[in-house]
Amino acid sequence: MSELSAQLVDPRDCRWELSNPAYRVYFWRPTGDAFASREFQISDTDVMSVMEWADLNADDNETYAVFAVVDRGNDLGLVRLAGADPTGPGRSR
Repeated sequence: MSELSAQLVDPRDCRWELSNPAYRVYFWRPTGDAFASREFQISDTDVMSVMEWADLNADDNETYAVFAVVDRGNDLGLVRLAGADPTGPGRSR
């Protein structure tokens, strides 16, 4: 794991804030040489509740990743908040 880096910022540099985002939770389980996933979208809550929900709903053989959903009109994207995608770049096996 890399070393944490923290620096002071000017909060006026942000142009927008989303106070009630939706979240996605991807549960990953190994299936031989590959992975399968279950995906859920969660809304009307905060990230701490999503993390608690993910902990309670992960099967014994699953890991999970939590993302915030960012919708910019026709451009839907995800920001990873916790966990890792075992099929993505930088994965370790």
